Amino acid sequence: ASAGIRTGTSKPVTVVVYGWEKLGRRAAGPNTNVAVTSALIATDYYSPSLVTEVAGTPASIEYTLGRKCLELRSSYALTDASATGASGSVTVTTDGAVAVTHPLSVGTIVADEVLDIEDTFRVRFDLATSTTPAAFAAVATPEALCTR
Repeated sequence: ASAGIRTGTSKPVTVVVYGWEKLGRRAAGPNTNVAVTSALIATDYYSPSLVTEVAGTPASIEYTLGRKCLELRSSYALTDASATGASGSVTVTTDGAVAVTHPLSVGTIVADEVLDIEDTFRVRFDLATSTTPAAFAAVATPEALCTR
């Protein structure tokens, strides 16, 4: 209150705060052949990342988001440990519906892709890699924009 204006108050309002959090720091749900570790991609480190452990073996990992997130941000690539000519793919599903699929090859990066995951209960990453030449796929530094 000043200059002849009275003090006022408004009705209470609810404010929801969102922040980016790294999925690799959250508790994972079911997972097979995936390590949460650093990934070396094009000589740059991405941490924490989701990386396949055994070339040519199907890999997947799930995270429960509880319908508290709006967006998923991540990069996708084969790691520098992959042999020349190796290939792979990553598929992201939200509550069982495919959101996106990317083919992967040595030297290509799908960088900082943002997906709408509003009202998603669970997100799943499926990674496929070639056996010969050996490929190791990474979901590099995945982050979700969530509230608590």
